[in-house]
Amino acid sequence: MTARTRKRSKRTGTGSFYTRPAAATLLASMALSGWREHGPVPARPPRVIDPSCGDGALLLAARRLCPEAELYGLDINAEAIARARERVPDGRFLVMPYGLDEHGIFRLGTLELLACWPPAGPLHQSFDIVLTNPPYTRADLQGAHLSPAERKAMQARMKEIRLALGEGVRDLFPLPAEALVEDWLAREDDSA
Repeated sequence: MTARTRKRSKRTGTGSFYTRPAAATLLASMALSGWREHGPVPARPPRVIDPSCGDGALLLAARRLCPEAELYGLDINAEAIARARERVPDGRFLVMPYGLDEHGIFRLGTLELLACWPPAGPLHQSFDIVLTNPPYTRADLQGAHLSPAERKAMQARMKEIRLALGEGVRDLFPLPAEALVEDWLAREDDSA
């Protein structure tokens, strides 16, 4: 990776990359046009949520394409949420808990909503569009900033949420490419 590429990538401390403006516009355009074309459009403005909004690029694109939309953004990074608020001042934003809480439970940001659905507060409503560019993370950076004990607590919480949700929801969790390949190879071995 060149210095120029590194500078443009906007990688965060969690190993995530923020969505570039052109990609944000494309994704928002596809989501909004799909929403309008597939089914009855409510009389009210669409409610759009980005569950891992980062600096708000997708919500800003949605605002430009649909000025009347109600926009909601969630993220684990308070600095990113502050930037998103600057970019989309009329949006509603929430910093999600991430890390060990006072009870020793590792909180997983937006994934915590899955553990207690439906949520309370401003998120206790339905949304018309979930606009997201999933947080792509590098396996070697995921949890790299955590102590071994925190990493173990994080893995235990992920397993707990997966078990609570049941079969078929594993795809909701971003997995490193190596884990996907290992899983695919295991399934190939089972079918042989």
